[in-house]
Amino acid sequence: MHKKSLIFISKILKFFKNYFLKDPVFVVKYIFAYLQKDYKPSAKFYTDEEFISGLKTGKSFIRIGDGEIGLIHHRDVSYQKAEKLLICKLVEIIENYNQGSNYILSIPIFVNMTNVELSETKGKLSCWLPLKIEFFRRFNSKVKYFDAHTFYKKNFFEKNIYDYLKDKSLIINTAEKNIISQKDNIENKFKVIEWIEAKSPNPFDLYIETTEKIENILKKEIDSGKNLEDIVLILGSGPMSKVLAYDFSKKDVQCIDIGKGFEQLYNDKNYEDEI
Repeated sequence: MHKKSLIFISKILKFFKNYFLKDPVFVVKYIFAYLQKDYKPSAKFYTDEEFISGLKTGKSFIRIGDGEIGLIHHRDVSYQKAEKLLICKLVEIIENYNQGSNYILSIPIFVNMTNVELSETKGKLSCWLPLKIEFFRRFNSKVKYFDAHTFYKKNFFEKNIYDYLKDKSLIINTAEKNIISQKDNIENKFKVIEWIEAKSPNPFDLYIETTEKIENILKKEIDSGKNLEDIVLILGSGPMSKVLAYDFSKKDVQCIDIGKGFEQLYNDKNYEDEI
């Protein structure tokens, strides 16, 4: 048998092994979607100006990407195991998003590309087709989303978010490497109440403990006379960031899930090529 045929059969068998027993509905939808060259949703997206306006009203920012979609399908990713509670919370975040939500849900703009367009670049169809399928399956098509890769863009944070955050008090939850590399830069520009180190890998292992730490910090700040609207959570702890942002947005605490964008704050590297 030709080598390419063997590779193709191997991929099919791996796909069924990964998905069929855990989510057979997704498998059926995947086959249907894969065979359609022009398959795509028509997701609506906020402009940069609309997004900034939403942040200024106190809305939180939650990003959903290929990692979270993989977790929803019970697949471990390199930095997080697919745990039942995490999966349930991610689905809840997606399915509960509406015009009145206290958060802006962000997804990659690739969701609006056809299979043919995604196939033109190696790996993009296999990466983003599951997101397109889930958009039809779980996402609210009547509301607007924002580009999940916004913070990969060079200087976007500095140009658009800095002025809003400079008068806020920040609680930052991120990996140790980010704290080491960015602590001095961030503290020179913002008022940081506290840094909370995220476990790496599998930050969600400390979900309960991290929640309690944040709640205790907030209580202390409120007891000292600080207003809740003056405090912002900056989150860069993988999929746990989504859950924390969702939980605390319901408590009227603004959260910004900055993710990998944290690594490129105040440096000259452009991360757009890594999208």
